[in-house]
Amino acid sequence: QVHCGAYVAFFATLAILFCQLEVDRVNAERTALEAEQLRKGYQGSIHYADCTQPEDAQRIRREIGCKSDVVDYAIDVLLSAGMSTPALRDIAREGVDIQRTAYSEVASSVVLLFPVDFITFTFAVVEAIYLRGSVLRILLSSICILERLLLAILIYRRSIDERCFLLKVMDKIVAALLISFVGLCLLPTATMRKVSKIWVIGSNIGFALMIAFAVLGIRGTAKLPMGLCLLQFFFARGLTSCAACTCPSWEAEP
Repeated sequence: QVHCGAYVAFFATLAILFCQLEVDRVNAERTALEAEQLRKGYQGSIHYADCTQPEDAQRIRREIGCKSDVVDYAIDVLLSAGMSTPALRDIAREGVDIQRTAYSEVASSVVLLFPVDFITFTFAVVEAIYLRGSVLRILLSSICILERLLLAILIYRRSIDERCFLLKVMDKIVAALLISFVGLCLLPTATMRKVSKIWVIGSNIGFALMIAFAVLGIRGTAKLPMGLCLLQFFFARGLTSCAACTCPSWEAEP
């Protein structure tokens, strides 16, 4: 019965993952369309902007005053990242590539926080009641559940740019965990019990890192030693993450 429940939970998780991947695909197409619409007619500066009413143009330019460079930079960040916030503008000035920051995949994050959380809770209960699992393993599983709940609360309470940053952090850490898990399974001496134990410990460490970055935020991470390198790595997409390991501050040095 336990094995049957495990198979059902596995395939249900795959179904949810497939649906979320489709959501990510639709969001990617919408983001590309919005970026194209934003760039349409933009000539590189607010000075070239037109208004249907001359009075509106005069009032807007009067309010901007001598801050046209600041406005132009905010627009450049908006066109590049899909959003423009003080934190993103600050790290962009330091050389961090924030291309398409507004688009963040949610598939791995949703599956990790909700279906996997339910599965972890269910198996912890089964081990405690029926299988008489070790106290340490049940404790680690319970800690992992609490970490997921805390992470979900932090994501909900953060601003939109911090939320996108945290989703990108989660994607990178989840990818590292999955690669490690596959590597462990391929070891000749690997057993299901050993791999399962190491996976629970690794998951706890991974979630602790996610919570730490959620508390620090973009600006807090930037203040860490090699913080700009970390931001560059998290904001990079796909295979460019490997190239992103070069620190922006190093590249700026002559």
